[in-house]
Amino acid sequence: SNIVGTALSISGISTFKDDVEFHGVSGIASITFDKSDNSLKFVDNAKLKIGDGEDLSIFHSGTTSVIKDDGDGELSLQSNGNGIRLFATGGAGAGNMLFAKKGGHVQLFFNTDEKLETTNEGILVSGGTTTGTLSVTGVSTFAGITTVTGSTLFTKDVNVSGVVTATSFDGNLA
Repeated sequence: SNIVGTALSISGISTFKDDVEFHGVSGIASITFDKSDNSLKFVDNAKLKIGDGEDLSIFHSGTTSVIKDDGDGELSLQSNGNGIRLFATGGAGAGNMLFAKKGGHVQLFFNTDEKLETTNEGILVSGGTTTGTLSVTGVSTFAGITTVTGSTLFTKDVNVSGVVTATSFDGNLA
């Protein structure tokens, strides 16, 4: 059966046993609860808005999936598990993009190859690096080709196993 009218007010618990459609401005179902799939489905550009000021929204534009924070604070991704992983699926370059391990390191990837990792001493870079000016205050280890186009200043020892090119150099090579 259908209930037709301009307003319906229900107090108490409402139980729906089939699909439920929520129609937007264009008159079509913008949001649907699909009983057979046990899911809440949003059409492109139908937004889930969260917060008193509707600061957080989640939607798909038709080409891009968006989690957007318009508030004054920060957008915080939190996990009580082992960490937070950004992962690309399908196509070329699918795989890890970033992994922030709980209580530990952060890893950045390029085409599933780890390129940068934070450690308890600083950062570890895999492969070649190119930088304008490099200033290092701790013990450093470089493996691979490193090119510095500006000045290079090291205040501790540097361990090199590869080629380092710099226009000027201050420090001790080990």
